[in-house]
Amino acid sequence: MSTDPLLERVAAVVHDWWADWAAGLLREEQLSEARRVCWRSFLVPYAELPERVKEWDRYWARRVLAAIAAEQTANPPGSAGEADKPPLPDGC
Repeated sequence: MSTDPLLERVAAVVHDWWADWAAGLLREEQLSEARRVCWRSFLVPYAELPERVKEWDRYWARRVLAAIAAEQTANPPGSAGEADKPPLPDGC
């Protein structure tokens, strides 16, 4: 169980992403009935997941946070120049 609020927020986002992806596969692909049953049991809000499943989402959340931390170390805030700024979408 995690008491880190940032980790939990990112893990919830990771879960939401997975749930959206899994729901699409369940609609569009031929999956085994066992996989369909298993995945459907996890298509609930993050807060309602069993701890063992939350830990899987936390694993991926830790990887996301580590990637962000590494990028911030390599490119501290404010180090990007105007040339790095992406253009606005057309019509904006």
